[in-house]
Amino acid sequence: MAVREHFYMSIETGNDKTAVFEKGSLEVPDGMGYAGVMLDCIEGLQSDEGNYLVLSVENNGCIAGLEDKDVIEVTCKVSKSGIRPVLAGEEVPEPCYLLIRIVKLYEKLTVRAIETKSKETAIQALALHPLVNSYSLAKKLVGKYDETYGGIF
Repeated sequence: MAVREHFYMSIETGNDKTAVFEKGSLEVPDGMGYAGVMLDCIEGLQSDEGNYLVLSVENNGCIAGLEDKDVIEVTCKVSKSGIRPVLAGEEVPEPCYLLIRIVKLYEKLTVRAIETKSKETAIQALALHPLVNSYSLAKKLVGKYDETYGGIF
């Protein structure tokens, strides 16, 4: 970020364009969140040895029973050869697997509700979510959302 700020509008202001930091010396402070993850990812993609990062990637057979296009959050090896999920080599415990499947169904129904502008599908999706887990509460929440944001459904 400091490098970006240093070069920002350098042509317009006539500021010196010399590098502020030597390559590889820039440390990302703790708490940079997704920006820090992205910087780590970029660093990994530029190295032969790479980094291990937890990223959201397409499943592509990583977790049996999920569709290949399902997005999952797993540890990945990030290097010049690309981003590769690290296969755990064992089955996901059933309670975790069932939770994953329910959340994936919630996500798919949410997308379908938006695409079709279906209030009923939105209610079904939200009722499945483990933090709601109630048709009547989901109906109230979707109704309030629709009322607040102007007739999305």
